[in-house]
Amino acid sequence: MRIRCYFANFSGKPQPAAEIEELAWFDSQDISRCSATAAIILKKLHADGLVN
Repeated sequence: MRIRCYFANFSGKPQPAAEIEELAWFDSQDISRCSATAAIILKKLHADGLVN
């Protein structure tokens, strides 16, 4: 599996399209809802002060 994280400035409301059926926002309180790989990334982003 390969996961990439990107940062960008965005205005507007993200909308799912093509093969993406749903969008969801995650923060450090949602680690139990994530895959093991996503949980590692979310913990690192939290440790770096990039997410709450």
